[in-house]
Amino acid sequence: MARVVLILFFLFRMSIGFSQPDDTVKVKKYSITTSLLDYPFASFFNAINYNLELSTIINKQNSFHLSIGYLKSNKPVVDDFLFGIPVSKKTHGYRIQLEGRHYLNKHKLFEPSILLFWLGLCQYNSIVQNNTGYYIAFQTKYQFTETEREEKVVDYIQEQPYFQTFYKQNNYTVDRNVLGSYFKFGYNAIKKSGFTVDHAIGIGVSYVSSSSKNKIGDSNDSDFPYNKSFDSGSSLNFDIAYTFKIGWSF
Repeated sequence: MARVVLILFFLFRMSIGFSQPDDTVKVKKYSITTSLLDYPFASFFNAINYNLELSTIINKQNSFHLSIGYLKSNKPVVDDFLFGIPVSKKTHGYRIQLEGRHYLNKHKLFEPSILLFWLGLCQYNSIVQNNTGYYIAFQTKYQFTETEREEKVVDYIQEQPYFQTFYKQNNYTVDRNVLGSYFKFGYNAIKKSGFTVDHAIGIGVSYVSSSSKNKIGDSNDSDFPYNKSFDSGSSLNFDIAYTFKIGWSF
């Protein structure tokens, strides 16, 4: 009898030991993250987004996210051949994003999807709570940028002693406003330590409008990746949102 009691005692202790991590980990309601893809990849488009996102649980399976970013070019764009980006001297601006999420209470990773989204490998071994696992979301964004460009324009024409055209360089600025709305599907992983990995993809639309100041010439460089003048006009376009964020939850 004593031996049976002893065995039951150790089994009970082992059960407590295995369940302890989930029971004792404090629910992490708040997160601070940053989008990694807005650093190396955004530099190709001459506007790195130095961004920070704050989020909190607002009820059982929903959360609210606010992202603020400062956009700044890292160098002039002198050749638009590779990515079709208009030549510019510098760019700066800001981006604000709001997002509401609903978590689906699904935490087991769908492993075949990792073949397409291999960054999902970073999301194994996360804790289970209301703001982890698969989610659907609706996101809106507003972005403003001011880009300084340079154009070659006619200064004057000399007819005597022979016909000759002289040019000058004119600097002008382009203000651009972008509004976007997206439906997203993603997976948020929070480790026991608090380290957070958030991975999502979405589809939506973006509205882009441009206006120039002090422009003299008639350049009509296209707005990558859409066939719209970079310096003027507006367009409504299909758009894709793809994010990979890391940060900390507490």
